[in-house]
Amino acid sequence: MSIEYCIDDFLKIENSEKAYWALYEAILKDEQRIASPVELMVLSLADFTGNCLTNGFITFDGNARWSVVPAAKLMDAIDEPAFAKELWECIDVCREYGRKIGRDPFDYEVEYVHLDEETENKIGAREFQFTAYVDPVTDERLFKKTMDYVRQNRELFQND
Repeated sequence: MSIEYCIDDFLKIENSEKAYWALYEAILKDEQRIASPVELMVLSLADFTGNCLTNGFITFDGNARWSVVPAAKLMDAIDEPAFAKELWECIDVCREYGRKIGRDPFDYEVEYVHLDEETENKIGAREFQFTAYVDPVTDERLFKKTMDYVRQNRELFQND
């Protein structure tokens, strides 16, 4: 299926946050098509900022597990090393538990994996407090960097 939106329409919007939310809505509106990996990265920012930055990884994982790995990839792509490092470390902790039970918690094909208390304690540990990296302009910066990434990779948001 083909993309039903024109990426250039969103790149014309000067306010990065407004541009992001407009693109987010356009991707979600296209229900007949499975979002591409790059679109999943873009979509994941909403859950990352809404869950992880305010309440930590355990809330992010519990509310939007589908977006954890795409968010880590996005943080790598937009040069947010502190966030990327923390996300990948939390993902590794969860996957370590997954190996014990024989299922990857982030595999789309498996039923939701309830983490054990030990794993939850590990990812709830002080070193994984994402809020330590948050300042009043973090969301604004992340929206801007995400839209800059979209601009630099606009061909990934177009039909072949």
